[in-house]
Amino acid sequence: SSVERAVHAMAQHALPSDDPYVHHAQIMGMCDNITFGLALSGHNALKLVTFGKFEEVLPWLLRRLQENQ
Repeated sequence: SSVERAVHAMAQHALPSDDPYVHHAQIMGMCDNITFGLALSGHNALKLVTFGKFEEVLPWLLRRLQENQ
């Protein structure tokens, strides 16, 4: 996964898991277990909370779902 590659790259470059310039972010409700695992292991893990009218947000969320298949 892209998260595994990012964590591996950080290790290769001797970056600490809590490096202030590296943050892992995912959409709330998607792969929450991965985000929680990153946070528990000391990484800077963030959740993106969508905001707006359902009709406006849905197309954006659907594109993200398609990208992650």
